[in-house]
Amino acid sequence: TFAAAQSWAEAIRLVSKVDREVRSKHVSWPLDRATPSALVATWEIQRIDLAASGDPAERAERVDSRIDDYLTASKAQLDKNQSSEARRLAAVAHLISRVALKSTKTKKQPVESRDRVMPIPTREIPVAPPTKKTTGVSLIGWDKTMQPEKSAPPVHPLGDIGGDE
Repeated sequence: TFAAAQSWAEAIRLVSKVDREVRSKHVSWPLDRATPSALVATWEIQRIDLAASGDPAERAERVDSRIDDYLTASKAQLDKNQSSEARRLAAVAHLISRVALKSTKTKKQPVESRDRVMPIPTREIPVAPPTKKTTGVSLIGWDKTMQPEKSAPPVHPLGDIGGDE
């Protein structure tokens, strides 16, 4: 992958493009795969970890700065009435903070080489079952078992990698 080869900017650009496409088409994302926003957040933290060279204070400063960058960009998009892109950027900022916090808690040793890459999370926060308030509104397109009636169309530019077979 681009990220493994440390072509961070290109990897983030491509995944952000997929994220925009998924959001614009209003398709669901498989729950067992990291969302594009989660990938971007994870790779942003990996870039920060490599740049900070194990210095916790520098890492914290860089994380705060990157979150501010995303929130500033989100606000700029909102000012241009680009609410979908503003939400995407704000979501990435939120996920960066979560990935940074999680990796700080679980990290046993600092990153020692440029070859070391943090694993990409495969799931996000589990979604709670619907409540009485949401049942009538949010179940369109879902069967009674809370599963989608059909899988989402493939969003990867190379096509289908499984699903309704």
